Amino acid sequence: MSGPHVGRPLRRVEDRPLLVGAGLYTDDVRLPGTLHVAVVRSPHAHACLARLDVAAARGAPGVVTVVAGADVAHLGHPRPNRIVPSMKVPLPPLLARDVVRGVGEPVAAVVAESMSLARDAAERVEVEYEPLPPLAGAAAALAPGAPALFEALGDNLVLPHRWRAGDTQAAFAAAAHRVRVEVQQPRLSAMAMEPRGILAWHDPATGELRLWASTQAPFRVRADVAACIGFPESRIRVVAPLVGGGFGVKGSPYAEDVLVAWLALSLGRPVKWVATRSEDFLTTQQGRGGSIDAELAVSGDGRILGLRARVLFPLGTRLTMSGGVPAWNAARTMPGAYVVPRRAWKQPHSSRAAERRGASARSWP
Repeated sequence: MSGPHVGRPLRRVEDRPLLVGAGLYTDDVRLPGTLHVAVVRSPHAHACLARLDVAAARGAPGVVTVVAGADVAHLGHPRPNRIVPSMKVPLPPLLARDVVRGVGEPVAAVVAESMSLARDAAERVEVEYEPLPPLAGAAAALAPGAPALFEALGDNLVLPHRWRAGDTQAAFAAAAHRVRVEVQQPRLSAMAMEPRGILAWHDPATGELRLWASTQAPFRVRADVAACIGFPESRIRVVAPLVGGGFGVKGSPYAEDVLVAWLALSLGRPVKWVATRSEDFLTTQQGRGGSIDAELAVSGDGRILGLRARVLFPLGTRLTMSGGVPAWNAARTMPGAYVVPRRAWKQPHSSRAAERRGASARSWP
């Protein structure tokens, strides 16, 4: 296009293959001999794994292998970005071993010659759970004596940080008026047209591990998979075909990406996993859900003297890349465009809580 761009329509160039059904998505990639993965997931928000028996599933038609937590204990888990030095980073296993901490937590994976055979065999995996009290909500997760979902962290606070400027106590003591507001964001799920999925193949001729993934961040997937399975990053190639929606939740690698890549290397065949719609809803990172309890100190002539606030955000039971960014942004942009000479608030003390996708947390300055 020549000349000025403002106010002129641009011709779209990507529509035709999509309109005629010629678009290529991750599940459209077909490789000879591909195996398929079905994941067995916890129906409980918080429970001990009392018994896990995969013998019947291993003997089911078309099954190549069944793996549980002990089989993949040596593998790493994708790491989130550490926003502040004080941030705690829980690293759950790829497949739960002793405890499940959320509905949808993976406990076993069945690999079979077709997706239908894998799902049929997954129903033969026998799991006995001993339910534990779920920590649903900030009060339960942060109450004195509440058990830490990840004992190595000591408690359920993950992202503590404080901003402070000036003497807020003096500002509120001198205020003619105090105004308080509580804002609750709805929690949401990114319901993309295409659920998450990944196909992995180790090319024996070149030694290259090739991944096709429904992702917004192929280079991040490459780096995390390499680190988690101990494979040279320079020999991993990640292809992101057409992605049917992402909305941020496909910007982070997931446990399934690591698991499928390792299975492809271990079995010497292409391996594919594609989430069902309900599975995608349960296991893909959700967003928002935060709450802010804020109080403003105002003078008699309407000038803002001070601000203090408590910010709460859920982060789920598996912290993904940039999972804490919405909480961080909500806190650090708190004053907005207004002049607030004295202010104090904390980066959300986000709690790990055992519910379907996590619970809330609390903090006061």
